[in-house]
Amino acid sequence: MQQQTVLLEAWEQKAATVAARLHITAGHDPSRARRVCTAQIAVAKHTNRYWTGLTPDNAGTHVGANIVVHTGEDLTAPILLDDTNVGRARTVWVAVPAAPDEVHLAGWLPYDQAWQQAITGPDGRRYLDPRALLQDVPALVVTGRTNPLPADQMILTLTDQEFTLAEHVGTGRQGAHEQTRQPGSAHATRDAAYYDRKRMEDDARANVAGCVAELAIARFSNRYWPATVWTGQWTRNAQRFSDAGRNFEVRRVRNRRDETAVRRKQLGKGLILWAARVHEPDLRRVEVFGWIDHDQAWDLGTPADYDRDGNTRVVARTHFRSDLPLLRRAQSPAVLPAAA
Repeated sequence: MQQQTVLLEAWEQKAATVAARLHITAGHDPSRARRVCTAQIAVAKHTNRYWTGLTPDNAGTHVGANIVVHTGEDLTAPILLDDTNVGRARTVWVAVPAAPDEVHLAGWLPYDQAWQQAITGPDGRRYLDPRALLQDVPALVVTGRTNPLPADQMILTLTDQEFTLAEHVGTGRQGAHEQTRQPGSAHATRDAAYYDRKRMEDDARANVAGCVAELAIARFSNRYWPATVWTGQWTRNAQRFSDAGRNFEVRRVRNRRDETAVRRKQLGKGLILWAARVHEPDLRRVEVFGWIDHDQAWDLGTPADYDRDGNTRVVARTHFRSDLPLLRRAQSPAVLPAAA
């Protein structure tokens, strides 16, 4: 049978390790925790959906709002189904980790359809033949948008597991950043000309808070969070990854005027700009401002008083949108619009 292969970057593998420890602490099978987390991350990456399986006591889904991931031992083994997922508009994906950085995807099927096609085994449980799985990623189209969300629905509180992962990634970024500042580093970096260290918070705390904002936006928008960590030598590779989803640029806002920075160097890249405030002092509560087309934000912005070179503008909070797309599965291949 055909298969699709998802390759995980080093930082995604580390995220799986951190999550597996959390799952073991929550009482999950230690022998399977790493494989399960690796499989779920691969499906989340492949479908560009948020990894809800990070929190062990989630509502029964592992990716997005309706994806259940079956972690198999091989691609030909029958798939055990659970009747608790029937009648709930869910989808089953089958993933088989071949190595810490490589996961094979056998495919997917709407759960109710899988249940109907399954056969009852000698043990009385229902099993699906993996050859019945579909191989493509379900194409989605935008059928409309929600109304602007009320303020209380724009505030998220991270779970303990989400904060632990964000903290781990932020600490990793700080360590990588410090490597580039070592004397004689081949990948040395320096602050931008407009940086004013007197006005900035501690780098370590800023890195964690930035990760909290990215993860919160990923969860809010139901998009994949790649949890990137890189040193100077990986910079070109890391540029392939957005802060969230496939084209989201996330900005953490700290100023009292609720203004969000927009960079000239990111124009023309098809980015969607998201802004959020991470509440002090615990960094677990996030207020989402919303989203706006990045290039439109530049046009609507005003020159930042701290950047004399004119490469930064700031855009007011009032320009951000708080609506979200309404999606349905397409009958034929389609491309999901960038803002979705």
